[in-house]
Amino acid sequence: MAGVPASGPRMVRGRGLLPRAITVSANRKVMGLAVVACCCLTACSNTPLSTERTLARIRQAVGITVSGSAGAGFPGVVEARGTIRRAGEEGSYRLVFDASGSIREEARLRLGFTVVLRDSQGWSLDSLGDSRKLLLGELEQTRLWLGILTNRWLDHDAGFETAVASASAGKVALTVGLSGGLRPATVIVDTLTWLPASFSYPTDAGLTTWRLEDYRAVAGRQLAHRAVRDWDGADQYLELDAAVVFADVADSVFAVTRQQLTDHGFDPLLPPEVETRILDTGHVLVRPVIDGRESGWFILDTGADAHVISPRMADSLGLVAFGDYEATGTGGTVRIAMRQAARIRVGPLTMENPILAEIDLSGIIPGVEGIIGYPLFRRAVVEINPAGSGLPVRVFPLGGYPEEVPVWHDLLLVGRHPFVVCGFEGENEGLFLLDTGHRLAATFSTRAVDQLGLLRKRKTWKASGSGGVGGQAKKRRGKIEWIEIGGVRFIGPTVDFSRAVHGGFSNPYREGTVGMGLLCRFRLVIDYANGRMAFVHRES
Repeated sequence: MAGVPASGPRMVRGRGLLPRAITVSANRKVMGLAVVACCCLTACSNTPLSTERTLARIRQAVGITVSGSAGAGFPGVVEARGTIRRAGEEGSYRLVFDASGSIREEARLRLGFTVVLRDSQGWSLDSLGDSRKLLLGELEQTRLWLGILTNRWLDHDAGFETAVASASAGKVALTVGLSGGLRPATVIVDTLTWLPASFSYPTDAGLTTWRLEDYRAVAGRQLAHRAVRDWDGADQYLELDAAVVFADVADSVFAVTRQQLTDHGFDPLLPPEVETRILDTGHVLVRPVIDGRESGWFILDTGADAHVISPRMADSLGLVAFGDYEATGTGGTVRIAMRQAARIRVGPLTMENPILAEIDLSGIIPGVEGIIGYPLFRRAVVEINPAGSGLPVRVFPLGGYPEEVPVWHDLLLVGRHPFVVCGFEGENEGLFLLDTGHRLAATFSTRAVDQLGLLRKRKTWKASGSGGVGGQAKKRRGKIEWIEIGGVRFIGPTVDFSRAVHGGFSNPYREGTVGMGLLCRFRLVIDYANGRMAFVHRES
């Protein structure tokens, strides 16, 4: 596999759910990012109810009597407060929305969140103070969830595309998607009341279903005051108390201000170099100090949206478990608890009150006690230099990287995961997850494999060693003509082709994942806070 300089970065532009800053080169086919309306939004010809007639009945049942927008004539801003139970925790819940489609959702939990939608854009703020823009599938899922919860999907001008999918005794199923979206939801309507009774939407983990109950009138409109999700015997729900209608609210209600994270610091007396090991698999390991104790070797993983710790190490440190969460990885979804430490130090960087997911990685990489992931990269500039001399990892304060780099490439953060644009055979290009925890050169997503026919007329064999969080992922392995990353084209690498229907490789918004099989050929400088990174290629 040889690496040769290519003609520079080419970024991808999509429609609807992608940021405008991303552009596309005219001589390439763009996979999956220039999205067309899903064919599943077309109702079958033998469906007894037309879509317009069905929507008219639902709007009438909800209380929308004004023609045109469902928001027309709405008296003001609705604010509802209540209770949420999520992942084994219970806390307060707040929902604020208006006729224009601006929505604010807040959950006060140990791992709480605030989400704001405004003008088809979205932002989130977590309980640790990290604010970020919602993009791609994360934005689509949030808009569907809140749009259905607040009846926004019934607005004529809200950007939803709806069609009757099926009808049977007592219920009608409608497909509800966003213009430019890839994962539409299914809404089940009870034909006795003509109110939505449940809705389901697909995720990497599979289908998620919520029941809608306890409809009550709010300013003349029927609003579900209870939503319930059953997941493997663990109830998740939100319950609204009586809602209040205001004539207006302050602009700040529907705004999220990017905050400066203050839960970390750098020791100026400590060097930026971090004690490191590199395994034969290509994984880069660091040795964090947790609550004043050295805690074994952890994978330094850009593909992890949280820190991870083994149950054995968490118990030895006396970290108390809480919550009942879902973790979706390579092979699917597992159920996990969380642990909280007082502090974690990696090199000169100390993170205060960090939360770690409890996952046993011994079956994947023996001897590893956990993962250092997104929270580190969000709070520092990190250099990873596997082929260099000396210690291959250095950690610097934000804005404090001391060296010049030839080119900064755009880095897109989606759901706490970093994505870059890569080109590959057939003059294609698209978004690839940058994953230093992935040992292979690259893995192509199921959608990219199917849509491009990447297995057609290609010699492949069953991929071995394809396990991860959630179990094994079904894949084939073979060679691809070339793949280009960071302005360097690699000829003939061996890659995997996903056949998974669940897990990260089933995500339709990515073309695939690039791992250490390619990334080890660079000095990587990763700067999440400024949305950029450098690939400094090493010819050797």
